[in-house]
Amino acid sequence: MTHFVFHPRTIAVGLLMLSALGLPQQILALNLVDERAKLQSQIEHIIDTEGSDAPALYRPLKQLGLHHLEQREYQQSAEIFKSALSLMRRNLGVWAIEQQEMLHLLLRTYAALGDINKANRLASLQYQLFAREYEPHEEPMLIASIRLGDWYRNTMRYGEARNIYDEVRHLISEQEQEDLQIGLLRREALALYLAERCCAAEKLDQAYRLMQDMPEFDLSDRREAKLAVVDLAILEQKRSRVPTFGDLEYHADSPPRILGLRRREDVRVAT
Repeated sequence: MTHFVFHPRTIAVGLLMLSALGLPQQILALNLVDERAKLQSQIEHIIDTEGSDAPALYRPLKQLGLHHLEQREYQQSAEIFKSALSLMRRNLGVWAIEQQEMLHLLLRTYAALGDINKANRLASLQYQLFAREYEPHEEPMLIASIRLGDWYRNTMRYGEARNIYDEVRHLISEQEQEDLQIGLLRREALALYLAERCCAAEKLDQAYRLMQDMPEFDLSDRREAKLAVVDLAILEQKRSRVPTFGDLEYHADSPPRILGLRRREDVRVAT
């Protein structure tokens, strides 16, 4: 188990730099140091009394790692999260589903460090954990698949993301899970738009239509959804091609309609 040591000189220099920013920042810095010291003390006490493999270490390790992550101290947070992950595996096994939270935190940390190879391996491992535990149609597995698709989209692998979204959509449509369908359609729209592929606005429009019969969405929610559809359609039109003189002459007499609306402001009337 790694011990985390706070260096008084480093803390003093940090506080000296913060003093120029005013009293509130000094107080926040002191509170942060105090909270980290408490967590370090808890960790050392548990190791001394229960051993380095004690399950009770997990919570303070996670909290300490989160403190470093929030302060963008990514290398420190990565080391702490790895210690917590190793602890959990020693207690629960290599394939324990409970480790998915720590895998997600470690993935965020490696992504922030720019280590995409390690982050990719963790994203795949998260997916495999759920695949061993759940059937493809079960909701936790569907969410894990969507999360992997999101990771591909966020790392500019739009084709892979859309393939996963397609697979999930077929599984969701069989079970009529409208809430997941709406979230998935919005993700598909974003992936299509980022990949500069056609018809992203149509995906948002499908999500908007699903919302009409769902009581959890009120008039304001539906209006914002329709505005998003129109905004994305306008962006797609602007990007599609440069208008010719003939187009401009035609549109001057007959303004184009976007998904049944002449302009964005008409959404307020239509809804």
